[in-house]
Amino acid sequence: MKNVLYLSIDGLLDPLGQSQIFPYLNKLSETNLSFFVCTIENKKNKNKLETFKKKIKNNPSFNWNYFFFLKRKGKFNRLKEIILLYFLAIKIIFSKKIDILHSRSYLPMFFCVLIKVFSKKKIIFDTRGSWFDERIDGGMLKNKGIDLFLFKFLKKIEFIFFYFSNHIVFLTDNGLQSVQNSYIAGKKYSVIPCAADYNFFNIIEKKEKDQLKDELKFEEKHIITYSGSIGSWYNFDQILDFFSKFNNINPNSRLIILTQSEINFTNLNLPSNLTGNITFMSSTRSEIPKIIGISDVTLCFINKSFSKKFSSPTKVAESLACGVPVIYNEGIGDLNNDMKEMNSGFELNSENFISLDCVQSIKNLQINKDQIRNNSYKKYSLEYAIKKYINIYKYL
Repeated sequence: MKNVLYLSIDGLLDPLGQSQIFPYLNKLSETNLSFFVCTIENKKNKNKLETFKKKIKNNPSFNWNYFFFLKRKGKFNRLKEIILLYFLAIKIIFSKKIDILHSRSYLPMFFCVLIKVFSKKKIIFDTRGSWFDERIDGGMLKNKGIDLFLFKFLKKIEFIFFYFSNHIVFLTDNGLQSVQNSYIAGKKYSVIPCAADYNFFNIIEKKEKDQLKDELKFEEKHIITYSGSIGSWYNFDQILDFFSKFNNINPNSRLIILTQSEINFTNLNLPSNLTGNITFMSSTRSEIPKIIGISDVTLCFINKSFSKKFSSPTKVAESLACGVPVIYNEGIGDLNNDMKEMNSGFELNSENFISLDCVQSIKNLQINKDQIRNNSYKKYSLEYAIKKYINIYKYL
């Protein structure tokens, strides 16, 4: 049995951890792998701790080590998170026989490289995007002065991360092709997009769908759903622009904003003529498949930038698993090729302009839910992702 030290700044109690970390590790720990998982948990999630511990109680191959920390924005707070994570990792390294270091994203890689210098341990660099480029594209670092110098230094560090890795995981083919050839020359790598559990996210039958819509008092309304964060990378103004045009053609429409973000309604600039047609919801993970399931389409609008070539939005996999098509903008990972190949979505044009003709064609979109689900299964299902990770661990 191989022992794996899995490092993540993202917590298992967060929505992301519940959808994109725990399901993977839980399944992988059923194979010939034993995981020592180190995470930094948000103090706001303390109320979820006991419930989660019951999930892993009878799994001897899942060993969880964590710190609770009040997560805030800012470089100093992020540094403290990293120090806490490394402290957990050091304890495991000196007390357990670890064969493989699995770094989820960039920040744990500093520790993994340091350990690799003094040992023969294997490293999986699970990139989860292009974190250094996101600092510039997202405005966390300015494209000038000391920030620009820091960014260029970090890009040199990125080369070291690739150099010391035994296997590199990218979320998208587009991201892989955007990496300098010298970074990955001779390296083993895989492309594994963010996946959804197709047993958890399912097509809702018409009877159940009508019942849920009736309970929510949506009745015969055409439902458009946006699931995820508000702000930062996600273009909320574009969501409102799209829904405004869609609602002009089909006034019997409802936009559901399904989010865990804290909402400041005064900053959202909601048009007065749309407020009655927009519903904000905060649902538990168990309720999300139902909300997506009653939707006619879902939205994925993300600000276009170089780093977004590396992105694979989880919301896309969840929507397709429910047989619901996705409306998306250009420049997000592999979505353009995937959606056309799977016939499962509708892309806005290169200027992200939403014409009335475009909205009309979306309104008239013929949906075959089984076809959308089946066409997307091989690439976006959790089962597919697990098989690829098993092969990575097997040959390390």
